[in-house]
Amino acid sequence: MKHHSESDTETENSVAQYRHLNNLVFARPSSANLISERTQKLSYPASLTYTTASTMQFVINSGSEFVWGPSSYLKCRIGMSCAGAPIINGSFLNLFSQIRLYHRSGELLEQVFFSDILANIKLRYETSFSDYVKLAPLIGASPVPGVPGTPYLTGVVLGGAEFFVNVNLPLSFYLGVFDNHSQFIPSQLLAGARLELVINTDSAVQMGMTNINITSISPVLSLDCAKLYDEASKQILEESADVQESGIQFTYNTFFASQFKPAAGAINIDVLQSASLTEKVFLVNAIETYATTQKYKFLSLNPAGYSYQFRIGSHYLPIYAIQDDTEAFNMAQIAFNGAYNQYSRPPSHTGISVNGFYNDAHEDAINCVYATSLEKSASNVALSGQPTNNSRLINFSAQGTAVAFTTTIFLEYVRVANCMLDSCVVDR
Repeated sequence: MKHHSESDTETENSVAQYRHLNNLVFARPSSANLISERTQKLSYPASLTYTTASTMQFVINSGSEFVWGPSSYLKCRIGMSCAGAPIINGSFLNLFSQIRLYHRSGELLEQVFFSDILANIKLRYETSFSDYVKLAPLIGASPVPGVPGTPYLTGVVLGGAEFFVNVNLPLSFYLGVFDNHSQFIPSQLLAGARLELVINTDSAVQMGMTNINITSISPVLSLDCAKLYDEASKQILEESADVQESGIQFTYNTFFASQFKPAAGAINIDVLQSASLTEKVFLVNAIETYATTQKYKFLSLNPAGYSYQFRIGSHYLPIYAIQDDTEAFNMAQIAFNGAYNQYSRPPSHTGISVNGFYNDAHEDAINCVYATSLEKSASNVALSGQPTNNSRLINFSAQGTAVAFTTTIFLEYVRVANCMLDSCVVDR
């Protein structure tokens, strides 16, 4: 009887396990939620309005609440005039040339140069077609990624009279702190932080706009705030007070950017940044002397033929030189986690909103981003990137380039902010 009883118990346990797999469990669900209240809070800048070539400044007043970065955004009411039909290459993400985020202790969390160029790359290579459709009316984007066109805006008035439009710019396009999809931004990191956004100098040349004259910008930060239950808040507060354990750790990606003007024929660039954990490196080439809407036309190295290769230390990526835009586009998709069937479970950022480096249906669609992944694991294992230092630099070399370019190169790497009550130490 005992043996029979043990066998029945094993059978019941086995059936119970398989019921979960077969969705045959009919019990009341229990909530694992630790959030007592959620609301969208506004944070106002030092000045109510700004003009081009000025710097927006915010002191973020999120208080003791935690912030979910991906759904936080910058609301801008933009005053402008349009003598003729407005044209934009990209979107109103083009507004800012540089963005800085400081902890309240003064520690620099992020400084992103050429943030408008970075936002254009992310809009085309970290955004799917369906996401682009949803984003276009929010950010005033052109109908086709990479093609200068009429921006999605409501309330446009032609003829030169001033009018106002509203755009919502996701902060995740600019700052890695707000692009973390696995952690809330803790109050120890964000409360009292200073955010500075440098506005581009010229709407035509520096922002890729035609017949759009910006007269004023009135910004407000909208933060997706969460109030924790007391027990969870108390536990996190105790952890952040533990200086011996370096407080609590918030992990995020950021970008090191530099710009060059190589002569026609060849490019040879070293990325002069030391980082303990890198993820990818990518670059774009625009015409050397910008004109209207040309800053964000990312040109091919040479449609007639070229070769390029990335290198980190003595390790070549790939081991052979790439010599055509078709394979280069495939490498860019792999680097941006958007290649066909690349992972069994895609990450939160997946899909590419452009068809290729050059789209025959739209002759102005030039989206050449040369990129390589620096991850050691091809199966989406987290934190498998490679270190760089003074003796192990990342290098990009190309031969047979068509013309003289303005080349902008970005290195994406990981930072860890160690938050200890009112102080912060950033590990790079």
